[in-house]
Amino acid sequence: LFKDTIPIYPVYLLLFESKGLSLGQISLLLAIWSVPVVLLELPTGILADHWSRKNMIVTGSICKAACYVFWFFSEGFLLYAVGFIFWGISEALCSGSEEALLYDSLKQRREEHCFDKVYGTGNFCSGLGVALSCLAGGALTEAITFRGVLAASAFMALLSTIFALKFQEVNYYRASMESKEKEDRQKPLET
Repeated sequence: LFKDTIPIYPVYLLLFESKGLSLGQISLLLAIWSVPVVLLELPTGILADHWSRKNMIVTGSICKAACYVFWFFSEGFLLYAVGFIFWGISEALCSGSEEALLYDSLKQRREEHCFDKVYGTGNFCSGLGVALSCLAGGALTEAITFRGVLAASAFMALLSTIFALKFQEVNYYRASMESKEKEDRQKPLET
């Protein structure tokens, strides 16, 4: 819920326009966002399996907050582009890590059969966060300006980070690989 309750969502194109960005520059910014998402999707998935899914989610949430901090200080194209790069990195870091951590956490409790229900509830909460953002974003912008909404968006991303820090790391893939490596080291050398 907190990850997607980001009040800048419905108004960031208006923010860019208010800073004098052209339609072409705005389109380029949206394209810039997709580059890290596409390029990092596979490597971050592999990293999450071998390192820590929890830490991937935490790092992704921090990157998302960084996006809005860059935008907070931006007066032109460059810092908006840097912000979108951080947002794209965030998407790549969290994509797959969330689902894998959820599945393995349920498996640890012998409740993996509940994955679809729990995942669906999470998607509902995510959608609810987006809906709340869309309903409140414009009114908040009128009340506290774009900079206030950017600060609120960074705060919500950091709040999401705090919740992610409380996750328990469960990674059956990594545990299986470590077990296999240990077995391989203990086997006598065949000649």
